[in-house]
Amino acid sequence: MTFAHHDYTVAWICALSLELAAAKAMLDDVHPPLPQPESDHNVYTLGRVGSHNVVVACLPGGVYGTISATGVVSHMVSTFRNIRFGLMVGIGGGVPSHSADIRLGDVVVSKPTATSSGVIQYDHGKTLRGGRFQHIGSLNKPPQVLLKAVSQLESDYMTGKRLTSEILDGVLHNCDTMGEQFSRPKDDWLFPATYNHEGSEHDCSACDQAQLVNRPKRRTDDPCIYYGLIASGDQVMKDAKTRDSIARDLDILCFEMEAAGLMDELPSLAIRGICDYCDSHKNKQWQRYAALAAASYAKALLSVIPTYCRKESRDPRQPIWMVPFRRNAWFAGREDEITRIEGLFTQQNGPSKIAICGLGGVGKTQIALELAYRMRKRDPNCSICWITCTSYESVEQAYMDIALKLEMTAIKPAEVKEKVKAYLSLESAGKWLVIFDNADDMGMWSTNNTTDISINRLSS
Repeated sequence: MTFAHHDYTVAWICALSLELAAAKAMLDDVHPPLPQPESDHNVYTLGRVGSHNVVVACLPGGVYGTISATGVVSHMVSTFRNIRFGLMVGIGGGVPSHSADIRLGDVVVSKPTATSSGVIQYDHGKTLRGGRFQHIGSLNKPPQVLLKAVSQLESDYMTGKRLTSEILDGVLHNCDTMGEQFSRPKDDWLFPATYNHEGSEHDCSACDQAQLVNRPKRRTDDPCIYYGLIASGDQVMKDAKTRDSIARDLDILCFEMEAAGLMDELPSLAIRGICDYCDSHKNKQWQRYAALAAASYAKALLSVIPTYCRKESRDPRQPIWMVPFRRNAWFAGREDEITRIEGLFTQQNGPSKIAICGLGGVGKTQIALELAYRMRKRDPNCSICWITCTSYESVEQAYMDIALKLEMTAIKPAEVKEKVKAYLSLESAGKWLVIFDNADDMGMWSTNNTTDISINRLSS
């Protein structure tokens, strides 16, 4: 079976290569790659998880944080236009407290409150008198389908169903490589916030074990699942006192660095496996197991999300026609100019931009209109769009209309031009012609390659 861009409905985003490996281990099938526009620099892994077709993407190596996450998801939703929601899946730092006995290997899932989306950009705000920091702004909440699926898993967990643990154990036992590299470490050490790390950063062997916080032993090593607020920012949290101060003010369960970059770009849920306690004792020993635990929860979540019968959508190979004027039945003359321009359209390696220049009233619009109808008749598979450039607002509205016609969803006005251009760059977009009428600014035609433009001047 072959798949197209519009067949993929779930975005799975991760920040580290080990998180990407955990994500790949969750795929029931791997699909072949698809072409993408030159402007999209993401590298995608395509596949199936349960009944959902999933697009997996990882942030660039060594480039972390909210801005990097925003860039990745922005390009993804432009290339895969039927994505319904996103999952930000990976590792995070836990905040142990009396109310939440969070331990290494547990999973924290973002859950909205009355005042928050479930993810708080904790470093976004202003400093007030006395050094007090006031958090400002809020991010978009996850879609209802994700929140209802979360409630389903939460209730299953309460009744003793451990689907996340079953998936996790299955991967570790059925794949020798994953079992060797992603198995659960032995030591889960928590020190008081007042006790700083000693010795090598690789482990806590030099730390005073007499300082360890005494916690009751759990009945099993299965990950516990916590739901609540996740703090997202562009700095690594490595100080226990700062951790506790921020967590206490905002009721935080986990710190991480990417989720805030997704929430306003794509309706998303953050899923974090706990690999450290955001203190000076931070190391990498638990990262792989924590990443696999988070990925296992993500797969469990997808298993309870319904697959909708996709409404009959526009075949991407079907051309669109967006010319707002009827053909002028009385049009005559200018045959030489029209023939010359038609020749440029059909010329091999001809110009990609053609400008029709002349004084007002000499017939530029009528020539363009006649060309549009002739092109439609000669090549019915060519999409033709008309953009009226009489004002900035008219151009913006035209791009939005094109985006709607192409069934591009969740497009913001500020980014619609780039999204439409990215779509037209896809091979699946086929042939197309965009006519800019009343485009008086010649800067519109600027390009590094002057041979890419043909300027045709009309006289009265």
